[in-house]
Amino acid sequence: MENKKSIGIKIFACFIIISSVCVLWNVLGLAKSEGVVENLFTKPYAYLSTPFAILSTILFIILGINILRLKDWSRKSLISLAIICIVFNAAGFFLKNKEFKKFDKEGEAIMQKWTPQERQAAEHILDGYAVGTEFGSLAYFLLVAIFFTRPKIKEQFK
Repeated sequence: MENKKSIGIKIFACFIIISSVCVLWNVLGLAKSEGVVENLFTKPYAYLSTPFAILSTILFIILGINILRLKDWSRKSLISLAIICIVFNAAGFFLKNKEFKKFDKEGEAIMQKWTPQERQAAEHILDGYAVGTEFGSLAYFLLVAIFFTRPKIKEQFK
């Protein structure tokens, strides 16, 4: 008798696939944008994070598809990949420096016209955005790891 997929697994797997496609599209678009390519491989963290982001999102897409097929190896791999991403993002949060918050040339030209208070406000917004995206991605990976280690979910993959 074949196990029936719970609606939670279907929704979660579809969310993993869709969000991974969006992230991959964003990373590839960012890598192609003007000004990023020149600096992409000059900073140590960027040198590691861009290929890792591309590889991990492709793996998330593959694993998400196999989660829909209730393959136990994909569940275990997904948990492992989520934990690796948690470690990588946590390390990246501490390794990033102000170089990653620099504007492009047009943005810098615009900022030159701003008052010091306006520049400081923009830096605070960028700081908040950076912290928000880091903690958001950490929460996402943690949620994936926790969801697929639940006993009720594990038994559906047997």
